[in-house]
Formats: sequence, C-alpha cells, structure tokens
Amino acid sequence: MGLDSRVNRGFIILNMAFHWTIGIIRVVANVQNVGTGAAEEVKVKVSIEGEGEEVHYRRDLKGSKKDVFNLGDMAPGEDRDVSFYFFTNPMFGGRKVAVTLDVAEARGKFGTSKVLTFDIGRSVPTEEVLAVESVRERRGEVRPVRSELVDVDRVPSGSRTKLEHGLAVIFGIERYKYTFPAAYKARDAAVFYKYCRDVLGIPEERIYLSTDDNATKGEFEYVFEPKDTPREGWLKKRLRDPERAAETDIIVYLGGHGFPDLSTGEPYFIPYDVRPEQATNGIPLKKIYTTLSEFGARSVVVFVEACFSGASGYRKGGEEVLLAKGMNPVFPVLESPLVGKRTVVFTATSGKRPSNNRDDLRHGIFTYFVLKGLGGEADLDGDGDVTVMEMYEYLRREVPKKALEPPLDREQVPGILPDPKLLGEMADEDSGGEASEVRDGRPRASGGTFGAGV
Repeated sequence: MGLDSRVNRGFIILNMAFHWTIGIIRVVANVQNVGTGAAEEVKVKVSIEGEGEEVHYRRDLKGSKKDVFNLGDMAPGEDRDVSFYFFTNPMFGGRKVAVTLDVAEARGKFGTSKVLTFDIGRSVPTEEVLAVESVRERRGEVRPVRSELVDVDRVPSGSRTKLEHGLAVIFGIERYKYTFPAAYKARDAAVFYKYCRDVLGIPEERIYLSTDDNATKGEFEYVFEPKDTPREGWLKKRLRDPERAAETDIIVYLGGHGFPDLSTGEPYFIPYDVRPEQATNGIPLKKIYTTLSEFGARSVVVFVEACFSGASGYRKGGEEVLLAKGMNPVFPVLESPLVGKRTVVFTATSGKRPSNNRDDLRHGIFTYFVLKGLGGEADLDGDGDVTVMEMYEYLRREVPKKALEPPLDREQVPGILPDPKLLGEMADEDSGGEASEVRDGRPRASGGTFGAGV
C-alpha cells in the first residue's frame, strides 16, 4: 500500500460580511495508493491549530464538523479527493493557520502526517506532496510521489460569457457506500464547478456542487424537486418566477455510476447511498429530464459522465468488476423523447460501450474533453463561439481517439440527445429566444454560446 496525500488545490476567498473581512479556505487533499498492493480502511483526519477559538473547521458548506474521512479500501493506483473548509473569525490575530492531515490505514503501521500552513489574506495555490510507501510487497520504503495538475485543471481566463442568470447543478460521486469507486468523479465535478464559474460566468451562489457522501438520494430529490409539488427544491426556489426562468440557462453535470432497471432497461443514476442492484431506488434520468423541462428555462444542457451497463470501471485481477454481483451487463434504453424541447444531453458513451477514465488525464475521458471544449478547443470554425454541434463534433472526434490509446485500448463514443438530425428542426420550431438561435444551421446553447471568447 502506498499513500500519496497532496493538496492539489487550495484558495482563499475573501468575503465582506458584517463589515468584517473573513477568510475562507477550501482545501482539496488527494490521497492515492501508489503501491502494488491494496490499501485497506484508509482514513484521513483533519485537525486545525486553534480550532473552535479563532479558526473554525467545516467539512462542507452545510456546517458539518465531522473531521474524519473514511475512504475505505483503495486498489493500487486508485486515488480519492478529500474536501473541507476552514475560516477565521473577525478577531483573528494571526496571519497563518496550521492544518494537519493524518493519513492512516488498517494495519496501523504506515500512517503519516503533514502540516500545511496557510497565509491568510493571499491566494494559496498548493501542490504539496505527502507520500508513504510501505506495502505488503514493499514494506518500509518511503518515497515522494510527483504531483502535477493536468492542463484542464488550470482554468483559462478571458471568457466573455457571463451567464449572470445561469444556474449550475453538479454532482460528482467517486466514493460509494455500497459499491466500488467511480474513479475521478469528485475531481471531475470540482473542476467542472470552476469552469461554470470562471468560463461560463455563473455566479458562485447560483452553482450547486455535491460530491461523494454528500450526494445522497435525498440531495438529488431536493435539487430536482418537480415544479408542481408542495415541497421546496433547490432549482424550484430559483425558477419560481416564469419571467426569470425564461432568462435562465441551466447547466447540469452528473458524474458517477449508472445502472439500468433490469426489466425495462430504463437508466438510473446511482446516488452515494443507493445499492446498484436496487437501481430503481436511485434517480431515473427520465425524472431529471422531465423536471428540467418543466421550469421553462431558456436552455438546458446536461453532461452525463456515467455508463449504464452495470460495469463499474473498477478492475480486480485484470478483469472489470460488475457493480452488482452475479449480474450480467444490461444495456439501457435511451430515447430522445425523454428530453425537453430546449434541452440537450451529452453522454459519455453511447450504445453498448462503457465510459472510461485515464490515469494520465486524472479525469474521465469524456469530462476531460468537455472541459477542453468549454475552454475553447471545441471552437472548430474559429469564430470565438462554441456551439452545441461544435461541442458534439469535437467530443466525437477526440474521446474515441484517447480511449483507444494504450494502455486503455477501449472503444468509447460519446452520445447526444436528441438525435443530431433533430436539433436543427427543434430550433426552427422555437418561436424565438437565444437558447435556440441557429447560425449556419447549428443551434447554440447557454444564451448563444458555450464559453464565448475563450
């Protein structure tokens, strides 16, 4: 078992509240098994000097104070993110805060500790490396592991897109309660969040992000609460006014495991706390698409980084393990009528092919190229705008090539709903509005473009 714990991303956001300057730091620690053996019951404990007095720890923005992250068993090469926050009160006298990360595993012999120091009042881009290499196969050896951000983790600047009325909903589930991990999905979601904020120009307070054990079935139901029910919901509260809704562009990202209804083939997204073999307890994609279409938004764009065959993406002994034991892969039924008139859905894979991740990209292949596309790479005609069809053509070109590269050597072809042939017809039927604007026969999304001027 080898553990490489490093803080990939850390930054301070200075907010003005009650006329005081309050420093809020979000830290994302990445724990990776860099050895050749499995790591069992990996845990990370966070402690902060002076916590509870002038410095305050929060596991999430909902106020949880749980400071131990149970990462479970980790296969060789597998990594998982741990995210938390801390902030200071207005009377904070010091300028530095010491945060200690303690990494432990079941054997109790090979844990390690690292103290990270944050200077309050300035940006803190951290790429600390913390490594312990001591496994059943190679005990006692300790070596550092090189940590690098991949290119898409550095968000491009200069975007002209400002979706001030936009909304983004982002779920990324890497660590599951009842099944194998979905590699890189929490990381995918965290970086997608930054692109929504910095490239698409969606205000932070209008972006919902939930990862791992926060992404429960209850959270999905809260966010996607249908319009005509008496209960409140995250989207519903922000789209209650029809006039404001008509000005709103909605971006949705779903990263994690999917599983089909074994009798009908209907695809379900699996929250953190749902067993895959009980997929119908999960979230049907049909419900998500239907709910999104009910609000009358100007446009809706959904990215689904998941496959629905029952494959886990987790390999053991050279063979891929199914999410539900004893079941054969089942391929879902995906139909264009599920999506609304102003909705476009990009899927990581189509047909009977699985979605894939690459360790060299440190992302799902589909998400990696979605991010590249939003950053301007999908501007195929060089006019400064990225259209829906440009994004689709870019993904169809790049994703299959990267999936076939060694050592993966797999087939993966992204999909889109509705059928590309219908997109132009749907735009022509629209009575107006920027969401369905067509230039050169290609509909545009998000108020005309994705990431204009990047």
